[in-house]
Amino acid sequence: MKLIFTVFFALCMLTSPCYAGMIHYYSFTTDASDQVGGANGTLTNGASVAYGVLHLDGSNDYVQYSQRLVPTSGSYTVALFAAESLPKTDYAEMISQGYSGGPGFYIGHDPWGGVRVGDNSWPTGVAFPSDGLMHHYAFTVDAVAGKSKLFIDGKWAATYDGAITSTTGGDYTRLGSQFSYYGEFFGGTIDEVRIYDNALSASEVKSLYNPVPIPSALLLFAPGLASLAVIRRRFRK
Repeated sequence: MKLIFTVFFALCMLTSPCYAGMIHYYSFTTDASDQVGGANGTLTNGASVAYGVLHLDGSNDYVQYSQRLVPTSGSYTVALFAAESLPKTDYAEMISQGYSGGPGFYIGHDPWGGVRVGDNSWPTGVAFPSDGLMHHYAFTVDAVAGKSKLFIDGKWAATYDGAITSTTGGDYTRLGSQFSYYGEFFGGTIDEVRIYDNALSASEVKSLYNPVPIPSALLLFAPGLASLAVIRRRFRK
């Protein structure tokens, strides 16, 4: 198993999605382990990993971490794939940390079907995809330029004039739930969670959505990984 992860990460480093500055990476190959930063998550209340994705029932399960994965200051990027197969006409969060008014950090949607990012009352004006399919969400914060940007499926969707930060207090990071005591559980699947301590460019974000294919010659050394890649692509259609 260790060899498989080593080969997988080596292949990843040869493709565009593995940019410098990545501090956490979750591929959900078998569990919620961090393949970069060592910040492993705990599957809580029935959350499970199968076929290379995280499964959440939208009722009470989530992944709990023992630290804040998203930087609370400076530049950073949070990117992930998610499909809401159990849509809710309520608040739901794909990722969160902190506490309300802290400000906390989260990426999710409101009861009216709009994407919401961060606990700073930013009305993104972007509709949350409701087709039940896998979509890519990326949020970049450039502390130097003072800009925060939301991307969906590799395309720029909204910009906030300011570098959105979050509190150093409150709950540690969760996937599939809001911080206590709100719940706001996400029902569906989450995959390929990447967190960086810098702001990725628009072209880099796009390549996370459409990664450069792994050279076929390299796959000769990892046939099992090639099969896994096929399975994971099916979940993103």
